[in-house]
Amino acid sequence: MAERIYVDEERWDDGPSRAHLFRYYAARGYLEKDDVVKDVACGCGYGSEILSRVAREVIGMDYEPESIAHAEQAHPNHERNNVRFEIADFNEVLRLPDTTVSVSIETIEHLKDPARFAKLLKESTTRLIFLTTPIIPTKHENPHHLHDFTPGQVEALFIDDQWKPFHSYAQGAHGGSAYGGFIFYRNNGSI
Repeated sequence: MAERIYVDEERWDDGPSRAHLFRYYAARGYLEKDDVVKDVACGCGYGSEILSRVAREVIGMDYEPESIAHAEQAHPNHERNNVRFEIADFNEVLRLPDTTVSVSIETIEHLKDPARFAKLLKESTTRLIFLTTPIIPTKHENPHHLHDFTPGQVEALFIDDQWKPFHSYAQGAHGGSAYGGFIFYRNNGSI
């Protein structure tokens, strides 16, 4: 069973909740009103809900049926009707839905084949990929993390002739840099 954070968006009283909410609000800042977004490994769905306030449509995807059931119940988004949730195992899926933006918060370090996942994201995204992952060693303390990354290793998975780096940043408590955020854009003239 993977690690899960079930958080109410209004609950900012602990570090992990604030950090995850910050990442989704940061991703939302790159969205445009006509974007169709896939929220890869959406967990309980609060991030998909945050993204849906700007995007035209959000597809929240997760491999745990329990997480998807929770997301559907907790985030029905009846007002705009622009969020849907799907079950998808990113170690097994052969194709991801085509979207303008992909958001991947703390996912790639859990997957068997990060290069394959990066390829799937790049093939199915037309404008922007927003990704975060730990950039310090974590495998020794988190049994769900299969990989440790440096910023250069993440960039090597995504940057090619079609995908360029737009921005990257480090995030951590008290000035540390435990997490990296990476924004990549398709080299077609628009960000």
